[in-house]
Amino acid sequence: MTPETPPPPDISPDSPPDNTPDARSHPRLICPPFDLRKLRGHLFIDGLMRWGAGISVCALVIGGSLMDVSSAWLTTAMVFIIAGLWIGIGALSARSWHELRQLPQLIEIDPQLAEHRLAECLARRFLQRPVRLLLHHRLAMLRHRQERYAETAAICRELLGYRISAAGRVHTHLLLMLAESSLTENDMAGTYTALTQLHRVKLTLTEKAQRMALQTRYEIEMGHHQLVIAGLKDKIQLAELMPASQCGAIHAMFAVAAQRAQHPALSQWLNERALLLCGNDQLAILNHQIGFLDIPDPAYVSGSTI
Repeated sequence: MTPETPPPPDISPDSPPDNTPDARSHPRLICPPFDLRKLRGHLFIDGLMRWGAGISVCALVIGGSLMDVSSAWLTTAMVFIIAGLWIGIGALSARSWHELRQLPQLIEIDPQLAEHRLAECLARRFLQRPVRLLLHHRLAMLRHRQERYAETAAICRELLGYRISAAGRVHTHLLLMLAESSLTENDMAGTYTALTQLHRVKLTLTEKAQRMALQTRYEIEMGHHQLVIAGLKDKIQLAELMPASQCGAIHAMFAVAAQRAQHPALSQWLNERALLLCGNDQLAILNHQIGFLDIPDPAYVSGSTI
């Protein structure tokens, strides 16, 4: 009698991860929770290394000029050693810079892999200051994508206190993430501060649409329904720049404000438009989870402004 053939292994998407030695040999790293003191400590050490290298080279050059020719070789050797270390630090920062430019797309496609690569970059020491700050901006993006809004807000508040050179629209993006995270965490004071600062900076059309959507949510939460429907025609034109689902969600918010402001006919028209754009099921989902920052500016995503 022929022995029964064993069934093939389960390779369905729901099957548990492979536990073979090869699979366990490269576990994915996880970024630790944001620690304000740790970031400041890394920035202090990075700055200390940078200034220490510069001061050491200057001291060696001055000291070498005061030595006789027979002793000058030692000073020259020390200068070359310090210069080599400085070049090595620059190369490490350049590698991290290249990786952080790829992270925005990776965060949207594969957040777990993005967190692994980000954890590797953040663990490196002696990075240039702008690179380390931009890595934490990517960490804020990742936490926002993971709906860890309290941590996102904490990172954004800290980074907004620094000047990130050559960072393009990062400052604006931090303000948008801070506004949405604070709003989701019911921090109305933080939301108001972020929205106020967003009105003081120059925005792209996409960013204006995102700000308008966040401000609409804020004004409804605060009961300022007349402010929501003021200038409604221009707001609808901005909303139409967003994907259909988000545009429909904004129309639904306008409808709520119109109803509470005693404009039933306008509310009905806005509701009908929201249903046309989203449908009942989609609108019900969006009522519990609305993310208006899921469509970052195309120029920002491509890296052309960073």
